[in-house]
Amino acid sequence: MKCQECGYEWNGEGEKCPACGAKASGAGLGEENYRRGVAAEREGKKRTAARFYAVAADLGTPLAAWGVCRCLNRQENPDLYEFWLMTAARRDPIAADAYTAYLKRAGDDLGAHRMRHRAAELGREGARLRLALYYWRRKNRPAARYYLNRIHGNPFASLLTLFLGRKPEYAPPMPEAPDDTVEMYTIGAYAEQLGLPHIAFSYYETAADASYLPAMERAADMCMRGQGVAQDPERVTTYLTKLGAAGNTDAYLRLADYYEAGVLDGTPNPAAAAELYRRAAEAGNARGMILFGDCLADGSGVDKNPEEALGWYDRSAKAGAAEGQTRADKLRTEAEADFRTASETLSEDPTGAVELFRRAAATGHPEALAALGDCLLMGRGCKKQNKEALDAYLAAAERGSARALYRLGCLYAMNYGVRYDYRLAKSCLSAAARGGIAEAEGKLNKLEAGRRKRLARKLYAASCTVYFRGEHAEAAKLRYAAAKLGNPKAIYLLGCMYDCGDGVPQDAARAATLYARALLLGFDGKANGFLG
Repeated sequence: MKCQECGYEWNGEGEKCPACGAKASGAGLGEENYRRGVAAEREGKKRTAARFYAVAADLGTPLAAWGVCRCLNRQENPDLYEFWLMTAARRDPIAADAYTAYLKRAGDDLGAHRMRHRAAELGREGARLRLALYYWRRKNRPAARYYLNRIHGNPFASLLTLFLGRKPEYAPPMPEAPDDTVEMYTIGAYAEQLGLPHIAFSYYETAADASYLPAMERAADMCMRGQGVAQDPERVTTYLTKLGAAGNTDAYLRLADYYEAGVLDGTPNPAAAAELYRRAAEAGNARGMILFGDCLADGSGVDKNPEEALGWYDRSAKAGAAEGQTRADKLRTEAEADFRTASETLSEDPTGAVELFRRAAATGHPEALAALGDCLLMGRGCKKQNKEALDAYLAAAERGSARALYRLGCLYAMNYGVRYDYRLAKSCLSAAARGGIAEAEGKLNKLEAGRRKRLARKLYAASCTVYFRGEHAEAAKLRYAAAKLGNPKAIYLLGCMYDCGDGVPQDAARAATLYARALLLGFDGKANGFLG
């Protein structure tokens, strides 16, 4: 055996060079074992030769598999003989011809015909002659001529060629093969059991290329471990991605674990791992939900988002994962503890309390969000930030916080940080009142009173405009509406109109009543220059 590193040659067992310790190449080991098999076969040691040939065939040495067939006793090991014959027939024309005869005896005419085509492709002239006769009998002379023209040194073939003449020829189509994907996988598994990883991988690869999922899984495993093939991270990624896309979501998790550990690229890749966990989670894999939740909770490979992590934990719990429920409970417990601690220490350490509120709010804790909004609105323990406070209140209100609804109602009613909106203010305050906030009822009454006051003021102003246009009757109607809403000026001036019969029938008694009502509301018309 010759070392590929230092060139030292040695005879003996072992894969490592005695001089430099380098591992011998697979090709070198295969050739060495093949030579040993030939020597043992010449000495009549069939079993020993078969062992050497088997190792050489597994390492990819041509013709070694046919050597195993020669040395095996077909009667003693029929299954093993068929396996090696099938393996040899993939490369060796003599083995392909022998396998044709084997299939013919077994009654598999279609398989025998297909294998004869393979023997002809590999250069077996006997197979070409038989195929030529086969197509001649079926009156397919161009196909017969195709095979005859590829036979050299056979007088009978030359005679037939002269008889057929020089006319067009074409290669006949290969007989359709049955779907033997499962058989390929089975043969690969058998080879793996026999300790022949290179042969096993070749069959797994064939089945995997035909999209057979179990074969993809085994091929990926062998590529990862470098068993029967050189380590190939790219092929591992391809196989496992295809498996995941085909519905085997555990393949996504396996590939993500490889990325996270850095065994594919040499360095950890948390972003790629998180993406694969996400795919598995979205496909309904409970463990994928938990692991993607962990990435979100820790900010590993994705932006940190404890609230979304909590959602994935809950989904995994619904899918039956007890671990997901445990993690969700833990996250909620920690958030509640942070909220309580912050509430207790707010007066003593407002800055630390705000940080705890933020941490609890990141999980979607509604009361922590509302408390954070209070701190941001008042600048307590942090810089005053009205927009961020409003966002915190809105987030808390969406999660059902009555306290946040009350604060929002007050902001909309006071026109503070947001535009005044009576409907939104009333809606928020009503919801807060239903949620048990006692102050909300008073705010609602005040809101309603303010609305009536503003409307009365607008009606009064409109009545004055209309009056000065000379439409006194219409002005009286507007002042009456404003008076019903409690505007004292409108009440007094309406009394003046009744006193004088201006736009309305004259009625001194009603005018006196209106003067008194305006005075009770704090408006003395005569003292303010409003003369009747």
